[in-house]
Amino acid sequence: MLIVLLPRSSYRLRFSGMQLELRHLGVLALCVLGTYVADAQGLQDPISHYIEGRLGNRRIFWCPSGYGYLAFCPQPTDWDNYTWCCTWPYLGSWKPSCCAFAIPTGAVVTLILASIVLLMMVIALSCWCCWCCPLYRRLLAALQPSPGRFATSSLQTPDRFCTAQRMPNPVVIEPTAEHKATVIWYHGLGDVGESWAEALRTIRHPNVKYICPTAGTRQISFQPMFPMTAWFDIHGLSMNSREDIEGIMTATKDAHKMIDAEIAAGIPSNKILVGGFSMGGALAINVGFRCKQKLGGVVALSGFLLRRTELPGTFNANRDTPYLFGHGTADEVVPYEWGQLTQQTLSKFCSNVSFKSYNGMGHSTCTEEMKELKNFIENLAK
Repeated sequence: MLIVLLPRSSYRLRFSGMQLELRHLGVLALCVLGTYVADAQGLQDPISHYIEGRLGNRRIFWCPSGYGYLAFCPQPTDWDNYTWCCTWPYLGSWKPSCCAFAIPTGAVVTLILASIVLLMMVIALSCWCCWCCPLYRRLLAALQPSPGRFATSSLQTPDRFCTAQRMPNPVVIEPTAEHKATVIWYHGLGDVGESWAEALRTIRHPNVKYICPTAGTRQISFQPMFPMTAWFDIHGLSMNSREDIEGIMTATKDAHKMIDAEIAAGIPSNKILVGGFSMGGALAINVGFRCKQKLGGVVALSGFLLRRTELPGTFNANRDTPYLFGHGTADEVVPYEWGQLTQQTLSKFCSNVSFKSYNGMGHSTCTEEMKELKNFIENLAK
């Protein structure tokens, strides 16, 4: 039992990117032992207490339930060292069997059950609970729809290793005509920039440049077994959960640098839009409201408000900037009420906040919402 209670800092065994903690081995051992003992007790056959006897010149050890099968045990084809004899259940009746070692009645069933439990525990604890496992990633990828087809789940497996990584280069969609505006779009938890780049290509404007960065991979506090791409840490899934202020500030500063780079390239700040989905939408709101330059718009789809107790602060540049919020009424990850609260809170300080509801939509997007986003971007590019 002491093994099971080892702390999270206990030693770990690592095999090809998978990890199995000693406490997991303890749980596995208890499961196998429990299955073995329960099966033996269920058949009313103690693990020991064999009865010594003789069969011809052979010394035999009978377990209690095997006594009385002298004519059948051992079988003529059994080896001379098959001296431990018992019966075991098979197809509704009890069959005699002899072995070269002591084995209680029902041991065959126990071994089968123990093997199944062992296989399930090893898979569950060392493979499927780790984003590094190729089997887990392939299975999840097969089950999840493509974000570019308007079913953007924010919990997709990152195609990265399970160690902390820096942000990779963003996906950039260059304009096909004169560059008049720029959209910077932030993905949700566990997603990548390419997913939303695919979706934005379906509504692209010829005069707009789209930048879709990908967050670095990190461990998330509320789900530490699953390292994934994230703009900042998440400690819980409630409105009162502690926020990763340092991570939020770092991601916001990086976003402001990206905005400054576009301005330096000749794009006016009021022709730059920041937006995102879920966690990315929350970041976009934080980036837009705290930006010192006047932006062209802020979009948050299935998003929520960060650092709400610090508002309004001294940020004034984007109080009349257009804000577009979209949220599904059936969102199971970021509740619809959070989206409403975000709109209500910002409306106290900002004069141009629009909130769109999508009946029955979960934590995803839909054709109607993408059309709304397209129209919003077209107004920016005028």
